[in-house]
Amino acid sequence: MIALDLDDTLLDHDQLISVENHDALVAAEQRGIRIVLASGRSPFGMQPYLAQLELHQREGYAVSFNGAIVMRSDTGQQLLYEGLPPDVAHDVMDWAQQRGAIIQTYHNDTIYITGENAHTHIDSSLTGMKQVVAEPGKLLDLQPIKYVFPGEPELLQQYQNELRAYLGERAGVFVSKPYFLEVMAPGADKGHGLAFLAERLGIDREQVMAVGDAANDLGMLRWAGTAVAMSNAVPEVLETADYVTERDNHHAGVAHILQQLVLI
Repeated sequence: MIALDLDDTLLDHDQLISVENHDALVAAEQRGIRIVLASGRSPFGMQPYLAQLELHQREGYAVSFNGAIVMRSDTGQQLLYEGLPPDVAHDVMDWAQQRGAIIQTYHNDTIYITGENAHTHIDSSLTGMKQVVAEPGKLLDLQPIKYVFPGEPELLQQYQNELRAYLGERAGVFVSKPYFLEVMAPGADKGHGLAFLAERLGIDREQVMAVGDAANDLGMLRWAGTAVAMSNAVPEVLETADYVTERDNHHAGVAHILQQLVLI
């Protein structure tokens, strides 16, 4: 099984799966290797790429929301769902209001957000999801699966330190992209989701390859038998990986490494 992150890994700078990457994944599938997309995106935000790989037409699987959801790619059936505990959701919202921080969550095809700044348009632009400015109570009513703080990287690092100290082991807090800080259920990450799926399918971790670039990929890279970092990955991911691609995400780095390690 090969698990692949989407943004800055499988997708190029134009948010597309290149022909070279597409053909390499098809070739891997023809050899009996299961392809799993593992993203921080919502199920809605993953659909175009599942469709491009025709994973929506047959039994397949995807890891969404950084491992909080594991789902069937053809039916959308959720096999695993780990939302934020209600007390954590309320405490984080209270903290955000006290700090004057903008916070967002997701429901179906819509991003609900408490305000706007220079970074609040990025998620909707990447995923095609609608964005609605809403009162904090609306976000809490949605029983959020995760929160995202959009903002300047330096400020988000400060928020990360403060929230980790405040929440302790009650939640996972991490920067997924320089401009996104995420708060999730404790233990919910791509590694946990991938381990759940592998056990369900009877696949040993040594038979799993994971490919990623960012801090939210660390869980699955550490869990998988073979960890591959994109050449454009953050330093911590590069240090964790068994292999590093020679090409970046905009130059079909995924296809190139699969040709070296799998399609030989």
